[in-house]
Amino acid sequence: MMSEKQQQLRKQLLAKIHTHSRYKLLIANDAWQTFLQVRFGVPSISQSTLRKYLWFKGI
Repeated sequence: MMSEKQQQLRKQLLAKIHTHSRYKLLIANDAWQTFLQVRFGVPSISQSTLRKYLWFKGI
């Protein structure tokens, strides 16, 4: 279970991901799930860990 601070960080990172041009391009090309599977080994970002979310922090 995530702490309140971790949950807040997760929400902030998700907002950053979902507004990023790379995410929008992958979604437009129906490639988001493939990207997640190849990069993180998960079919959905919701199945990822907080550590994996931090990779997106540089976006």
